[in-house]
Amino acid sequence: MLFRKWSKSGKLALAAVLTGVLILTACTGGGTSVPPDKPADPPAGDPSKKEKLDTGEITTAYLTDPQGFIRFWATTTTSSELIELVFSSLYRFDEKQNIVPDLAVGQPQFSADKLEMTVKIRDNAKFSDGKPVTADDVVFTYNIPIHPDYKGPRKGAFTKVAKVEKVDDTTVKFTFKEPHAGYIDMMIYNILPQHLLKDVAVKDMDKSSFVKRPVGSGPFKLEEWKQGQYLRFVRNENYYGGKPAIEKVTAKIIPDANAMMAQLQTGEINVVSVPADNLQAMEQFAKTSGKIKLQKGIGTGVYMFVAWNLTNPLFQDKAVRQALTMAIDRQGIVDNVVEGQGKLVNSQTAPTYWNYTDNVPKFPYDPEKAKKVLESAGWKDTDGDGILDKNGQKFEFEMQSIQGNKVREKAVTVIQQQTEKDRDQRAAPDRGRLRFYEELVEQKFHRPLSRLEHLRGPESEKHLAFLRD
Repeated sequence: MLFRKWSKSGKLALAAVLTGVLILTACTGGGTSVPPDKPADPPAGDPSKKEKLDTGEITTAYLTDPQGFIRFWATTTTSSELIELVFSSLYRFDEKQNIVPDLAVGQPQFSADKLEMTVKIRDNAKFSDGKPVTADDVVFTYNIPIHPDYKGPRKGAFTKVAKVEKVDDTTVKFTFKEPHAGYIDMMIYNILPQHLLKDVAVKDMDKSSFVKRPVGSGPFKLEEWKQGQYLRFVRNENYYGGKPAIEKVTAKIIPDANAMMAQLQTGEINVVSVPADNLQAMEQFAKTSGKIKLQKGIGTGVYMFVAWNLTNPLFQDKAVRQALTMAIDRQGIVDNVVEGQGKLVNSQTAPTYWNYTDNVPKFPYDPEKAKKVLESAGWKDTDGDGILDKNGQKFEFEMQSIQGNKVREKAVTVIQQQTEKDRDQRAAPDRGRLRFYEELVEQKFHRPLSRLEHLRGPESEKHLAFLRD
C-alpha cells in the first residue's frame, strides 16, 4: 500500500493519507518535495529498485471503531480502510476502477464459455504469523460467502458463483452459474488464513476472536485495539512487498469531527481528512500558523446518499421514490452544506471511473412536480393536518443518521426543512454509530443518510491536513 502511485482520484482515504505523509516527510526532511500529481516510486513487489523512507509514526483519526477485520461482515468506510492495512486481496482497484494484482499474478484467465475463471497467486506471500499464503487460503475465503450459513451483507456479490476450487498451491478456479461481468467486485476481499479459521463455523465467524485480533498478509499488523479509544498498527515484517516505509500507524477514535480538527491543531494527530464544513477554518489555520499543510481536492469515489428501505411499503412505489428525489435540493446541499466541495452525480458510478456515463434518467429538484407525482400515486392531505395520507396511512417516517458527522447531521436538517410541508420528518434517537450500521444491514430503518465506501456515486473531494515539523 505504501508503494502505490500517487493519484488525485479514486484512492481509499487511508491509502491517500499514507502516501501523503511520505510527501510531507520529503518536504520537511530537507529533500525535494514530490508534487501530488507525479507518479510515486515503483509498486509493491519491487522494493529493491527504490530507496524507502523510514518516517516513524502516523497518527490519524476516525469517528468510530471499525466493525471488525473480516470484510464479508464489514460495511463502513472505517472498516474497509483499516482492513486494507492488515490484509492483502487478490486484486485492488486503481483510480479508474481497473483491477490490478495484489496477491494475484497477472489478470484472471477465462474459459471460452466464460463460466470458469482461473487466478494465479504469488508464491512469496506470508501471513504476519509466518505461515505462507496459498491457494487453500483463497479457496477457504471465497467459500465463506457462498456457504448456506452465511447471512452477511456481502452475499449479493457472490450469488452467481457455483464453486471455488484449488487447482494447485498457486492456482484457484472459480466456476460461475452463468457468464459474470461482476466478478470484479469479488476480487477485493481480504484473504483469510485457513489455519486459524478452519474450525470456526461460518455462522459464528463474525463473532469470533479473529474479528478483533486479525492475522493478515498486508503491510501492517494490528498490535492493540482499545475500543472507543484507538487502534495501533505496526509493520508486518513478513510483508511480501518489502518493509513498509511507516513504522507505526495509530488510528484514534474521536466521535466528533470538530474535536478531530482541534487535535490536529494541537498536534495530537498529524494527518486527517478535513470535512468540507471545516475546510475554510483549517485553511485559515494553515495560513496563519504554518503548522499544517493542507492537500486539497483529492477526488474520491465516495458518495453520500439517502437509502430507501424497500421493505417499507411507503417506498415500494418507484414513482414515490422519484418524487422524493425531486423534493430534495441535492445541489443546494452540495453548495451550502459541503461548501461546494462535491459534485452532483445522477448515477451509481463516479465520473473518475472507466464505466461512467451521464446518459441516465435524471430527477432534478422540482418540489411542485414532486407533489403532483405523489398526488398521482394517491398521497394527498385529505384531513388538512399538513401530512400526506393514503387509505388512512400517514406518510411519516424516521430519518436515521449518525452523530459526530456534522455534514450528514446538517444534510438531514436541510432535508427535513425541504420536506416538512408535505411530510412529517422526525429525527430518530441516536443509536450510536455501530448500531446504526447494524440496523442498516438488518434493514431496521426507514430512510438513512449514509455513505458508500469506495465505490460509486455523487462524489466528493477529500482534503487532507498534515502536521508540519
